[in-house]
Amino acid sequence: MKRFLFVAVLILSQIPVVSIFAQGEYQKIKQYDTCIDVLEYQLEINLLNNFKSAESRSFNGYEKITLIIVSLPDSGKIWLHASSKSLKINKVEGQLDLVAQIGDRVYLKIPGEVKTGDTLTAGIYYSHNGSKDEAFYVSKGSVFTNNSPVEARDWFISKDHPIDKAVFSLKLLVPLDVKVGAVGLLEGEYDSLGGKVFHWKSNIPMATYLMVFSASNEYRIENFNTVSKLTGRTIPVELYWRNGESYDAVTYIGQVIPYMLDFFESRFGEYPFEKIAFATLTPDFPYGGMENQSFITLCSGCWYELLVVHEFAHQWFGDLITPSTWSDLWLNEGFAEFMEAYWVEVWAPDGKKAYREVVEEFASYYFTMEPKEAIFEESWEYNTPPGGILYNSALVYKKAACVVYMLREETGDENFFKILKQFTTNSEFKFANASTNDLVNLTNEITGKKYNWFFDQWIKHPGHPVYKNSYDFIEEDGKDYLVYTFTQKESDRLYYQSTVELKVVYKDGTSEIFKCFNSKNGEKFNFEVKPNVKSVIFDPENKIVLKEVK
Repeated sequence: MKRFLFVAVLILSQIPVVSIFAQGEYQKIKQYDTCIDVLEYQLEINLLNNFKSAESRSFNGYEKITLIIVSLPDSGKIWLHASSKSLKINKVEGQLDLVAQIGDRVYLKIPGEVKTGDTLTAGIYYSHNGSKDEAFYVSKGSVFTNNSPVEARDWFISKDHPIDKAVFSLKLLVPLDVKVGAVGLLEGEYDSLGGKVFHWKSNIPMATYLMVFSASNEYRIENFNTVSKLTGRTIPVELYWRNGESYDAVTYIGQVIPYMLDFFESRFGEYPFEKIAFATLTPDFPYGGMENQSFITLCSGCWYELLVVHEFAHQWFGDLITPSTWSDLWLNEGFAEFMEAYWVEVWAPDGKKAYREVVEEFASYYFTMEPKEAIFEESWEYNTPPGGILYNSALVYKKAACVVYMLREETGDENFFKILKQFTTNSEFKFANASTNDLVNLTNEITGKKYNWFFDQWIKHPGHPVYKNSYDFIEEDGKDYLVYTFTQKESDRLYYQSTVELKVVYKDGTSEIFKCFNSKNGEKFNFEVKPNVKSVIFDPENKIVLKEVK
């Protein structure tokens, strides 16, 4: 997901978002039923009513859900997410019986003879009561859904947590002049009840927050194919755009897609899904973009290159490999945000300089917003905050992207890109989930060093280092030495360790770089230097981009 919009290629438009999620004591109780694993959702929804006016928000739906009993519940009941503020369960048939709908849960009784490992199927007739929520959006001539982080439960019954991936199919009945896009592939369309049914289906498991559709009578669709240089596979591409949007901008993105596909595949492995699609939504959409699996949605008119790159990066970082918990969200957003800067490095003139400038803009935004929290908040595993707090731009986007940048500097390019490639091609993580600890362990394995300290200080602690360094010169045995002392303010809370570079500039115009690893406050290093030093520059290339120097 992207919380900021791009007004032009390579230019970031910053929109301040201030939100503090106060953390207190919390119970370590999973936010989903651990006794079940959902295998498939099959939805059938009648949207004819929703195109009559922007106020027509109610609908009727039918859902067939297939799940496995992972462990037998002591109560003989399982539960799924279904928000009672929006949904009413009318009838359940099949192998499950309705017990009660309370809050955002629906409780279902399982047959007495069921054993662990059994597969159960139920059909659920339900209705949306028309109330406004954060998932189901209706405006004149358009209906779309947006599920992140836990809004899928507002329009269908689900195990609404990123840990659970399932295949998904959707049949939508809409007026004849409406076009529908969704995740997966179009299985077919046919006339029914004076309207038309679009049947979309994906056989590739996905998290519920990625299961969406968009329907509009304004859509124009550009269809073409692109061929993977890596695999030779022909991949269908669909671009859904609207009246009033720039066709030149749409065309440009269409031209960028083959380059973008090769950029990511050559570095992170085969594109994992059935198609590549981008669709703009109405102004109701509260974000810049959303990385729905194989069907990326964008804000109205937002055919911006870096926004598209960001969301496409999520097809690997977020969709193929989904965070194990919402505490691990930075694995999605930090890497996707970083990829904007890396794309600039590869394609922009004077790429390395432009790359650093983009990262420095990320850091500048972080410093401007001054967030007080850590990127990784353990309590989010058990208590998902509202989207506006979870998707904190200064933390899980900007600061996290800067952390990825610093990981590259700390490990070196060879190790860094090996870590990312092995992360995105790891069979344990692909089409499944990964945690922050998984990335830490992989980093340690590939580098042969322990980098726990790096992730602990940057990801699991708030803030950044404030340096107040000093240096002097001494002469010993006819040689000149620079004595450099590293000091951080508030180091009693945490001392930020780092590989550090010092640039010594001489009066004759020459210079040299000295490198050391600073691990504690007050640490001194001696470097032999030539006579006539003009200046000493700490971190000359701003590799420790999240720092202040007093």
